Formats: sequence, C-alpha cells, structure tokens
Amino acid sequence: MSASDTRFLAGRVVQVIAPAPFGGAETVVLQLLGSLAGVQLPTTTVALGVTDPSRHAWVCALREAGCDVQCPPPSRSREFWQLAELLRKPGLVAVHSHGYRADFAAFLARPRGLRWVSTAHGFTGGGARMQIYEGADRWLLRRADRVLAVSSRLQALLSHGRPADPRVQLVRNVPAIIDRPGRAEARAVLGLPADATLVAWVGRFSHEKGADRLPALFAAPELACSLALVGDGPLREPVLAGLAPLGHLDVQWLGVRRDIGRLLAAFDLLVLPSRTEGMPMVVLEAMAAGVPVAAFAVGDVGHAITERTGWCVAPDDLQALTAALTAALRDVSAREAKGAASRAYLAAHFSTHEWLAAHLTAYGLAGSP
Repeated sequence: MSASDTRFLAGRVVQVIAPAPFGGAETVVLQLLGSLAGVQLPTTTVALGVTDPSRHAWVCALREAGCDVQCPPPSRSREFWQLAELLRKPGLVAVHSHGYRADFAAFLARPRGLRWVSTAHGFTGGGARMQIYEGADRWLLRRADRVLAVSSRLQALLSHGRPADPRVQLVRNVPAIIDRPGRAEARAVLGLPADATLVAWVGRFSHEKGADRLPALFAAPELACSLALVGDGPLREPVLAGLAPLGHLDVQWLGVRRDIGRLLAAFDLLVLPSRTEGMPMVVLEAMAAGVPVAAFAVGDVGHAITERTGWCVAPDDLQALTAALTAALRDVSAREAKGAASRAYLAAHFSTHEWLAAHLTAYGLAGSP
C-alpha cells in the first residue's frame, strides 16, 4: 500500500502504555508509530503514570517526532476517566495496549464494540506483587480481541494450552530502518576510545536483565577489554561497585542514551546475560549494525542468534557465557564474520513489511502496507 492509498485506513488507533524513560517496549511503540504514520493511519498515544512529561525522555522523543501524545494526571482513577473519554470519541478503530497497567486501563475504559489489541512484550516475574499483576494480566488478556506475542514462548503461555488460539499471534519485533553511522563516527559520538576492544551491555539495571551477573562474567583476567554500560535502574550502583575491583576492565557507564540504537556500530560485541526476555530490540539493533551478540538463549533470542550470527548458550550457564565471551574477544575474524552474517539473517527472517501488515490486520484493517 502506498502512502497515498488510504482507502483501508480510515479511522484512528489509540496506543496505551505506562512508559519507562527507555526500554524495549518503548522502542517498539515508537517504531510502530512511525510505521503507522508512513501509511497515514492516525494515532494518539496515551502515556500513563508520567509525572512530568516535559522531563520524560520517551514522551519527549514522541513529541519531537511529531506524535500526538497525551499524559493524563498520574492517578489511577483520573487516568481511567480521561482514557475512557478519549475512547468514546468517534472514528476510533482500535485501542492497542502495551504492558499490564495499560492492559487493565484499556480493558476497563474501552466502550463496547471497540476493538482491543494488546502486545505481550514479556513477563519479568520478580517479587510476589509483580507475579500477581502479571498473572492477572494473563487472565485478562483472554478477553482481548487480538494478542500479539513477541516470542514463541509468550505465544504458548498466552494460548493457555490450546494448540492454535487464533486470537494469539506471534509477531516478533523487527529492527528499525534508520541511518546508522560507522564504527569510528559512532565511537566519536559516544566519546569512546577509537582503538579499544569495546563490549556493550544495554538495558535496565534490574534482576531480569541480568546486570548483576556482569562482575562474575568478566572476572577472568583474559577478558581484558573496555566494557560500556548503557541504561539505568536500581542495580546500577551495586553492579558498578562489583566491576570496580576488576583491574583488567575499563568500565564506562554511559547513562541513558536515546540514540544508542543507531550507535551500536561503535561496539565489537554485545553481551546479553538476561534471565528472561521476549524478542529483545537491542539484539536486533546490534545485528542490524553488524555487531555480534553473546547471550543466554532466553525467550526467542535463539531465533535470532544462531551459530552463524553470534554466541548463544544455555540459560543461566555463566561458565558457558564466559567461555563464549573469551572466544569472541580472542577471534577478531569470527566477530567480523558473525557481524556480517547478522545483517544478512535479519534481511531474510525479520521483515518490517510483514510486521506492519500484522499490526494492521490486528486492528481489523484490510489490505497490507
């Protein structure tokens, strides 16, 4: 469908999310908004729980991109009534929620007859309260018109044992189509040394992302390199403290970077020690930049990281991941070969065209982009 052919795209879609300042789900929604704008499907985004929109990095990114974004007062009752009022306006074709808080808000606020789509980006587990929220969310999603699962594991979990639940569709994330600077330019932008061997870890400093595993993974002296950490979160200080005694490492914390997706070419390797994932955007962004990945095979990570494209080991096997890191750092030619193979694999197996078509179908809109 060309940008000028809008006969199938009459109406508006409301996206609902309780956004962090950065993260995979937030990256996916921003990418989706751009793709929908490309086929002239109007959208409004409702960002829940944002106390100061002018200082929220993700909300600012949406507004800079020209997106229509609304931030209700950060009160559960007030955000519900504002969302309910928005969803009663004429011309809406669907409400699309992302995450348990947004799912509950969309379910309760939508009027009868409005199509409800939810994307399951992943369930992190964690403490008892989070497990209760996520269990309730999985129960609630049985009432959605369409659930888009970003990994095969999530698809199976949300199908509740049914072999073919037509409401639950596997729609893996895809990398954004953006201009990516080369290695030297990306390093200059990030202020990183031009000639060092650079390994990146990108994510939220939290239990599910495995940030606390980094000191153990890099403890061996043969893993001498520069390690750049991108992101923030509750475990940042203890992780940095755990890495500080490792004299063979040059550790740099780069903070939160909204532009890290397009600057991953700065690195020689990405490490992903996560305990749980869906289909992580940072892996796809690294592969698109030609950067190989060493990771645990959690979620659908193994669908992207094969023997040809990187190093993927059994979940929670720290010894195996350390061995993979050691092999990757020793063999420059292997890193280069796997980086080149990553780009080719993405082109063959992760279609942005099909990804957008799946969303339009979920919204009940005929045709394809």
